Amino acid sequence: MQPYVLKLQFTEDVDDTSNRKHSEQSLNSIDTANFLQKFITPPLAELVGTAILGFINMFLSLQSTNQQLTSAVYDGVITFVLMAVFSNISGAHFNPVITMAVGFIGHCRFIIGTLMIFCQLLGSFLAALLSKALLTDLAFKSTFKYSLAEDERLLYSNPTQAFFLEILFSFMIACAYLFNGVRTQGRHGQLCAVNVALTRSLVTYVGYRTVGHCANMAISFGDSIATALFLCNSRLWSLLYIAVFADMIGAFLAALSYCGNMINVGEKNFAFMLLVLLTLPWYLGSD
Repeated sequence: MQPYVLKLQFTEDVDDTSNRKHSEQSLNSIDTANFLQKFITPPLAELVGTAILGFINMFLSLQSTNQQLTSAVYDGVITFVLMAVFSNISGAHFNPVITMAVGFIGHCRFIIGTLMIFCQLLGSFLAALLSKALLTDLAFKSTFKYSLAEDERLLYSNPTQAFFLEILFSFMIACAYLFNGVRTQGRHGQLCAVNVALTRSLVTYVGYRTVGHCANMAISFGDSIATALFLCNSRLWSLLYIAVFADMIGAFLAALSYCGNMINVGEKNFAFMLLVLLTLPWYLGSD
């Protein structure tokens, strides 16, 4: 039986005792410590981690030299640090895409996955509230420069292109976690964190002026709520469906790719699927 949620180990040459321990425990156990460890601690870790991630990303969006590169580099660094801190508590997802992908392949139970996603969304919203409390109105608005500048954004991608780009980016993030963390049963946490962090940096850099803070439904949710409540701008809220549906599709495709690889399905099929995802946005967006 699989553990409630697969966790990562950052110690070399250590077996997956923690994951096996959870998998061997009875579902009918009423031990309070076990209940807290299974159902309460992982969602709380996701809430705190996502809140920290969202809060720092708000400040990274402020004016700086080469803002696009700065945001990409520090986004990856923050992701790695948070994964190192929370890896053995919740698996260090901080992203509904990863949680859904891990759940699709059976390494995160539905109830705990639902709680984790809820806490990720809540953590992102709390990050937006804290940012609003600590920043002036002008500075707070500037953190959404590329999210709210509709005319400038349309120079880079339209909603249809953004939808497929979001699918591609979420697919990349989920695959980085599945093939480096889940495939090794959490034993190579360092490798997983490094690959996810590098993928996060790449995705942030490429998607900075096209789909904003892409491939993270929780951050998109927090940004949408913040701009609607505090800036009276419903643009992000009206486009939230892109993040929701695209991230779900990306997570499903990543899980499908992982399962296909596990049963030795030809890799050419997945290369073709990736090529289609890369070219389809520009084809649909062309006149």
